[in-house]
Amino acid sequence: MDILLTIIKYKSSAWAFFNESPCKKRKSTKAEAEREWLRWVTRVRVFSPELLSADGVNTKFKMVWLKQKNLAVTMSGKSDFEVESNDSLFDRIQFTLKDSSRAAIRMSPGSKSAASFHADFLSADIQGISDLDISQGQMDSLKLSVSDKSGISLSGKTLKNYRLIP
Repeated sequence: MDILLTIIKYKSSAWAFFNESPCKKRKSTKAEAEREWLRWVTRVRVFSPELLSADGVNTKFKMVWLKQKNLAVTMSGKSDFEVESNDSLFDRIQFTLKDSSRAAIRMSPGSKSAASFHADFLSADIQGISDLDISQGQMDSLKLSVSDKSGISLSGKTLKNYRLIP
């Protein structure tokens, strides 16, 4: 069973459970078509200006219109996480990606503030065959732990200003 947990402002929680195989006893073409469709579609879209953290296992998750300063994300299994932010300034961003997860932060296409975002601190723990794309962002401080088969996309300005935090 695939699980997604989100913690919303004021300690409210939203749980979403997904059953990977809709029809376990008898395979039908409809069930197979639904599984194939779910592989390519974003199953959860959250329109929330105040989402504090997101934990997901084997899910596709997209956040749009994000307006907060801090974000903590933990994804594992074959997960895909995408953020479209309206605010170009972040204080702290934390990613934990395991197995074969992918994550990205981008500015919303209709954002009036800027084409790129800025974060004071980014912490990323990327394991397995995972990928993190923050190429539209400029980070002041980084704390990175990236395995051999994982990847992270950074902007040129971030690489120029990079400093190691023990």
